[in-house]
Amino acid sequence: IPEKNSSFDLVVMFDVIEHIPVGTEDIALSEIYRVLKPGGKLVMSTDFDHPISKIFDLAWYFGHRHYSESRLRSLFKKAGLKVWRIERRGGFFEILGTILLYVFKWIFRSEIPFKNFFEKKKDIEYTKKDDGIVTIFVEGIK
Repeated sequence: IPEKNSSFDLVVMFDVIEHIPVGTEDIALSEIYRVLKPGGKLVMSTDFDHPISKIFDLAWYFGHRHYSESRLRSLFKKAGLKVWRIERRGGFFEILGTILLYVFKWIFRSEIPFKNFFEKKKDIEYTKKDDGIVTIFVEGIK
């Protein structure tokens, strides 16, 4: 990261870590640690390593990575970050909505039917429940 040490109070990394080269996650998190001020936070999300979410993630069959809570804790610890909070969100409607999005976007070249219905259901899965199987959110502190 082309920034000075201890430059930022907050770094966000939403759905990024699974796209950097395999085996470089610790380097990325160490760089984030370097640019965070003391007490600074990293907030990130990534795909959760749950059997159901992997089976229904079409990109998983082509190498898209999913992370377990223990793997993320280990990566944070190695980088020097203290895990402050972990939450898992998303479920049935997130999975079904994503599959329908792919089908309708690429085959029918249109929006999914009942889009507002799915959006409301997904909102509930992400805001009201902490037992999700799709996305894991981690907040770490320097």
